[in-house]
Amino acid sequence: MSIYQNLGFSTNPFAYTNADEEENLEKYFVPPPYYDAIKGDYHSPSSNIVIAPRGSGKTAQRKMIESWCRDKPILCVTYDRFELGERGLETVSLNYHLKNIISRSLLNLIIWLSDYPDSLSNFTKDDKRNLNILCHTYLGDVTGWKVNEVLKDIQSVPEKIKNYWNNNIGILDSLLNFLLKKYELPKLDLPKLSEDEKTLGQSYKYQLELIYELATKLHFKAVYVLIDKVDETNVTTNNAEATFKLIEPLLKDLETHGIKGYAFKYFLWDRVYPNVLAGARADRIPIHTLIWSREKLNEMLKKRLMAFSNDSISSMNQLLTNPSSFSVDDVVTILAWRSPRNVIRICQEMIAEQTLISAGVSKLRPTVLDSSSLKISEKISEELYGTEVVSEIKKLDRGLFTINHLGTNIYKTSNNAVRPRVASWVDKGFLFHVGGDKSTSTKPINVYLVGDPRVNRIIYSRENVVDWLVENWFTCSHCDADIILPLAYLSNSVELECWHCKRPVSIHGLVRRRINNIELYLDLPTIQPVVRPVQPSFALSNDGYLLSVEEIDVRGRRLFVVQTDTNSYPLILAVSEDSNGKRQWVSTPKSLHDIEVIGGQIAAYIRQHKG
Repeated sequence: MSIYQNLGFSTNPFAYTNADEEENLEKYFVPPPYYDAIKGDYHSPSSNIVIAPRGSGKTAQRKMIESWCRDKPILCVTYDRFELGERGLETVSLNYHLKNIISRSLLNLIIWLSDYPDSLSNFTKDDKRNLNILCHTYLGDVTGWKVNEVLKDIQSVPEKIKNYWNNNIGILDSLLNFLLKKYELPKLDLPKLSEDEKTLGQSYKYQLELIYELATKLHFKAVYVLIDKVDETNVTTNNAEATFKLIEPLLKDLETHGIKGYAFKYFLWDRVYPNVLAGARADRIPIHTLIWSREKLNEMLKKRLMAFSNDSISSMNQLLTNPSSFSVDDVVTILAWRSPRNVIRICQEMIAEQTLISAGVSKLRPTVLDSSSLKISEKISEELYGTEVVSEIKKLDRGLFTINHLGTNIYKTSNNAVRPRVASWVDKGFLFHVGGDKSTSTKPINVYLVGDPRVNRIIYSRENVVDWLVENWFTCSHCDADIILPLAYLSNSVELECWHCKRPVSIHGLVRRRINNIELYLDLPTIQPVVRPVQPSFALSNDGYLLSVEEIDVRGRRLFVVQTDTNSYPLILAVSEDSNGKRQWVSTPKSLHDIEVIGGQIAAYIRQHKG
């Protein structure tokens, strides 16, 4: 048995990071933001642009729209292959794209004909002749092998239609000859055909209109063209300018997007966003930026685990012999940094780490969470930012710093020598200017935060991953972005903003986000007011800012006075030990004599008092 079967899975749930290879995607697909808007209404088809980083589920979303179209009156055409050959990008024109879309639309229409054979009776003599001319023009060299390859990629076509074509046309057979015989299309006068082709080909847009009219006679109400993988050709990989240049002629042509019955759905790499804003008409073609929340990633992970385990495993916590009170799923999704692909990669790395120890186990050792977090963080960081940058990152001693700190304490050089390095890190996208420090001069000194959690993990590689997150992980109260922030380096003189939404944050704001109606946690070792997703917890009955934590001594016993802005009296806490020697908090709103112990966890419920 494989380690995956030992753990309780039918097969490896983390085998693929490319949605095109996922055969059962529908079982664990989680609709991303704006999914319904992108699907749209086929009665009034409209175009959209989806902007997302690599690994954020663009292709998964495209595949699910294909599947959604399966039982809808939508002719779904996927345009994700851009065969340039020796052609340079400067020669790619609007006609290049339109010819490719016409060819794919026509082939899809022909494939669907097998399910609507009687619909040909709705075709007029001119319809059949036009269909014949289009088939001669675009499908003349198409064989059964090509049809079979196209069928593999089309999610919107039912299996019975795929089986029909696979059973009725050989891999070397001519599709055109099969169509002429099967559907009794009229014979063409070959000498005149070139003239007919010339007349029909005067406008590719007219040909698209013609295909739509033919599709309506097969009961379709719309044609969806799904454009994907523009950045995956040999000339566009890792090049945003080239990627945009490839799709620009089609994207900018509003007349094409206005053709009746058509909806063009673009799934584009986020690096082309500035080009799209500058070159496309956002007022005419809506742009949706795909950003995953951690909650959605957790839901996605849960559904994947359940789909591959016959619903018996719903959390990565269940795979560990002695799981931490901090959710393993949260560790995974925080490090994934809003990427579904990285969720899969991190989980796969955990299991790979276990196989280095022993593959014949039914549970993973807790240590694999820590070791895999370091390895995957370094892998992803090197892929995104390069090995030289990762080598520089390893020299840092904190994730929040000023240029002066780097110059004085890390590189032992002038600030001017450090500035270009910091600027390059900002450009690469893992470092963010988040505010200023007013403690040393009248003009605030710029403060920078390592926002990418993988890079941050490398900096704090000496800490256990759970301890690192417990001490430093917060969420922005405005946008819910994950913020990994070392509170030890903060003071009243430091004014910060969220790396993502750029709105002001403070220690109070960070803590408040987590105690709203819920729980406040205090860190036992440092007596630092922090948010801890671990027990024991103290539930607050209302919203509030944490104002202060003061240590006092009463008869040799350490007590901590916690004051919030919504209670007229403080919460008094003390450190105690249970029968097993485990440290925990005990508390009372008014005195040390009113202590309630519930199931080994100490909880103090504070009622709101005014005046």
